[in-house]
Amino acid sequence: LLQWEQGSGKTLAAIAIGMYRMEQQGLHSTWAISSAISIRNNWDVILKGTGFSYVFVERLADLQRIRPGDFVILTLNKVSQYKKRIGRYIKQLGYKIQFIFDESDNISNPSSKQTLSVLSCFRRCKYKLLTTGTSTRNNISEFAPQLELLYNNSINMISWCPLIYHHDRDGTTTQEANPWLGQPIPA
Repeated sequence: LLQWEQGSGKTLAAIAIGMYRMEQQGLHSTWAISSAISIRNNWDVILKGTGFSYVFVERLADLQRIRPGDFVILTLNKVSQYKKRIGRYIKQLGYKIQFIFDESDNISNPSSKQTLSVLSCFRRCKYKLLTTGTSTRNNISEFAPQLELLYNNSINMISWCPLIYHHDRDGTTTQEANPWLGQPIPA
């Protein structure tokens, strides 16, 4: 997780990581997803300006143009729209891609269509980088889908908190013993 503020070079750092992984570790390609504004006004402009080989997935047929060493950029809406085909394609590659999720705080709602699509397609990728200016917008529970994406609900994510706090709508806070203490955090 790369959490730098706006204008500090998250996109350039992500491109450098993608290039390194493709050149040094033999990954097939680097996939970057983000909001439509970020993809069109940032990723597309930078990749075009630097001359890197890339494919902007706007139609399903664009998946056919992806070659080893390419950057693949697509919007969150396209991930939701082409979830099955993208998932199958990445599985054929053995999940050996560099996955970059720019503005990863966009998957703060664990039950939204976009969150479920991103998790479905990219949770098993071998190399992941999430970049954001703010990992949470309102409360810490918004961070859970990002952790799930990064660690794929690993059994190594052990809960060591002895208490669980609940904040009710009327403003009262209650606590209870953590039934998962010393066990993997449930999905």
